[in-house]
Amino acid sequence: MGGACSTSEEHAGVSDVRAEQSTTTEGGAGSAEPADASTDSFDAEPDAENDELDASVPDIATEASACADVFGPIYVPDADDANACSASTPCGQGLLCAGASCDERWECIPHFAPHPCPIEAVAYCGCDGVTFLSPRGCVDRPYLHIGSCGEGTNCDPTELRCSEQEPNCPPGTLASIVNGIYGPCVPFSSCRCEFLWECPHRETYACDRTTWRCGELPPAP
Repeated sequence: MGGACSTSEEHAGVSDVRAEQSTTTEGGAGSAEPADASTDSFDAEPDAENDELDASVPDIATEASACADVFGPIYVPDADDANACSASTPCGQGLLCAGASCDERWECIPHFAPHPCPIEAVAYCGCDGVTFLSPRGCVDRPYLHIGSCGEGTNCDPTELRCSEQEPNCPPGTLASIVNGIYGPCVPFSSCRCEFLWECPHRETYACDRTTWRCGELPPAP
């Protein structure tokens, strides 16, 4: 989400999953040691038992039906959660609403004076599907993305929830992201963005903050 929701620049924590690999000594005694994270550390001798188990369990990370359900319902704060913000309980003056995604808790935090909010307001699509206006970077309620609801296309690669190969899109187009999986190829100029990472292929595209869309980088001199 846009960074906000998928995205605020200050958010976006990603959990690291570290696997442990069990090894058996030549004498038969087993000991568990952390696996080497380097790409050349995999055991050249396959473990037949683990291979059989892997073959019997489908890889749901590549199933579209599983990916479509990775985002939970819109988070609704408890009635006694005084610091939480939502569409019905926006933050007060001097506070901004900070969070990671629409299915997680957002919280009102102080806005620091050395970095005043811009005067000009821009449109945001709230997590409730309603467009609202707010100074950029100083929203008072959770939001899905910058721009009016229903406008633009999500091409943010950080919102992928499935391990699948990126489509080979024609020149001038980028793969959209729909419910955590790759969608159809769309013109790059339709890809909405607020932050740098929301445009894929950053060697070619960057976020144009005059249009809040991905644009082509100028050719190198």
